[in-house]
Amino acid sequence: SAFAPSLLESELFGHVKGAFTGAVSDKFGAIKAAELGTLFLDEIDSVSIDIQIKLLLFLESLEYRPVGSMKNMKANVKVIVASGRSLKDLVKLNQIRKDFYFRLNSGHTIKLKSLREDEHLRNFYLNKYEEENGILISNNLKEFYKKYSWPGNIRQLYAHLNKKRSFT
Repeated sequence: SAFAPSLLESELFGHVKGAFTGAVSDKFGAIKAAELGTLFLDEIDSVSIDIQIKLLLFLESLEYRPVGSMKNMKANVKVIVASGRSLKDLVKLNQIRKDFYFRLNSGHTIKLKSLREDEHLRNFYLNKYEEENGILISNNLKEFYKKYSWPGNIRQLYAHLNKKRSFT
């Protein structure tokens, strides 16, 4: 979701020279770059319906077509997706295609607890932050972190810690 919707297709599937203004040469996309490896798609809940359709077709056949190309390519990749929102709920809101949801859900699904619910996960990231930055987080702040809901999860925790550090 870090890419503009108009660029995401090219970033995922690649493009051929002349496919659009600025496409001065062929470009491999993330799928080709992940060949024989793993492609991680974060914030899959933000992908447009058009891209969901293309990803669905890719997930079913492991074939894709670069933007502007006339031929399909095959890729041998494992795909991992992540979402901060319930895809099932987004299907009900017509923001995620039902067939796309079922295709994603046909593999292994892991639901992580929130930082507030999982003390070990929270402590792991707090300890990691302390080690990486050479600072100690006060017990008072750690107690606050236990009670906070963390809707932004780990990113929000790190942003909060960085903000705190900039004021010290």
